[in-house]
Amino acid sequence: MHKSQQQMAVLVIPDSENDPEWPNKRKWFDASRWLSTSQYIKVDDFYLLNLKYHPINNVNDAGVIVILHFAIRDAIKKFPELSKLSQMDNKTFFLFHAR
Repeated sequence: MHKSQQQMAVLVIPDSENDPEWPNKRKWFDASRWLSTSQYIKVDDFYLLNLKYHPINNVNDAGVIVILHFAIRDAIKKFPELSKLSQMDNKTFFLFHAR
């Protein structure tokens, strides 16, 4: 398949373990809806950078920290070096972040 600059991918689990792309198959989609605007820059085949993000006024807000903690837990497979952070309970993580 010819990949254009306007295409991006997400990883999906193939239907069969015999699939040559097992365990992570790339599912390509047309990202031109986002890439045709000045708001986003393509970082790689999987990530966009939002240039018009909404700043977080208080990064020590518990809601932001809990969401960040969940995101770290979800990212462990890709970034194993985050495992110590992911193993903290929410209170310890909040206190660690607030230092």
